[in-house]
Amino acid sequence: MEKYVTFCVHEVEFALPIDHVNYIEHLEDITQIPKTNPFVLGVSHVRGQIIPLIDLKHYLFSQSCRLDSTTRIIGISFNENQLGIVVEEAKEIMDISPDSIQQVSHIDEHHFRVARLENRLILIMEPEELLNNRDIGKILNQLNLEEIKK
Repeated sequence: MEKYVTFCVHEVEFALPIDHVNYIEHLEDITQIPKTNPFVLGVSHVRGQIIPLIDLKHYLFSQSCRLDSTTRIIGISFNENQLGIVVEEAKEIMDISPDSIQQVSHIDEHHFRVARLENRLILIMEPEELLNNRDIGKILNQLNLEEIKK
């Protein structure tokens, strides 16, 4: 069994491997970054670091995420890069057996595996897919350059 954090976006249940999840926080102030992709909300100060924020609903479904009391930032990391994904609701931490997970054919540019659990299908995302996105990479590089200048 492996542990995953589950969350909802656009009424679809997703999961991320807990090994890559650093925190789940309420959404606070966002500083917008001009001339970025529409799914990039901006940056925020979270736990002492400046983190780029991605609207996962916009990234996946081309619709903006509602920003209310249930909205959460899930902080993820992969290869020393950090990113905050904004989701409509964080649900639970759960164990998922590798036997219940199947690879799905590549749909568009997004890659998912699907966990089949009793009466639920959960789409499993891999952090590297988000962190390897070209637009997100540009922001991460800009933040790293600013950090070096200090």
